[in-house]
Amino acid sequence: MNAHELHSRRAAVEQLAARQRFAPRDTEIRNLEDRRGEPPIVLHAPPAHTRRGDETIAWFHGGGFVTGGLATHSRVAGRIAYALGRTVALVGYRLAPEHPFPAAFDDARRGAQRLSDRGPLILGGDSAGANLALGVSHLGLAEVPALLLAYPFLDLSMGWSPETRAAFPEDWARLDAYRRLYLAGADPDDPRASPASLGAPPVARVALALADRDPLAEEARAFAADARRAGVEVFEHIHPRTRHGFLLRDDPPSAVDRLLTDFAAILATRDSEPRTAGTATEGHHE
Repeated sequence: MNAHELHSRRAAVEQLAARQRFAPRDTEIRNLEDRRGEPPIVLHAPPAHTRRGDETIAWFHGGGFVTGGLATHSRVAGRIAYALGRTVALVGYRLAPEHPFPAAFDDARRGAQRLSDRGPLILGGDSAGANLALGVSHLGLAEVPALLLAYPFLDLSMGWSPETRAAFPEDWARLDAYRRLYLAGADPDDPRASPASLGAPPVARVALALADRDPLAEEARAFAADARRAGVEVFEHIHPRTRHGFLLRDDPPSAVDRLLTDFAAILATRDSEPRTAGTATEGHHE
């Protein structure tokens, strides 16, 4: 991917973000005080009448480690804050190719550590951001009760089945270009790049929102199966007629609304007696 193509991809993501529905107007937005050598963090606090918990949700944006940012995911963070009734801390991180691996992971780690020092923390993200959330969950921070993952990009070795690769040739080319820019020759099996290799995360619950027309759903479901076998309670929903990135695309709106409703329900039940690990909510391919 040359410089012109990269610029076009970044501009396309910004255009997608600009077409999102507006976040609730009464969500308070403020920057966390800058600290030298630490990533920028923007707090999205829900209005008092919608608040349901004291935890902060550290959210890492998607974009293949090369696109996206605090601006593109501002409305996403605001909507999550409003729907889940918790402050969302949108954590920025350096992008490749200007800042290759492990820059994004290092920034995510620093941001999560700072937030965990402030109080209880839930981790979440979309696509590449879900990769970072899962990786950070293994760092031994203060207890993290849940992971909220939207169509995660977990395996940078891209060991897709031949059938999946043949069915999604354009997705393969795009994601392969992104991961090459990010890794810059580093080992894709490094657990900081492919955190699913670390096994089940040390959390009680994992929420997975998957798109049924997404080649990454295959690896996400394999991760979910491994987590269940380790005793993690996994809530999984496959959203019909959706593609990778539907949260940022806001398309279809019904899928985004369902994702937010599912995530809110999962957090509402986190303090109840644990149930048998398994799929709590699961969509069907259509």
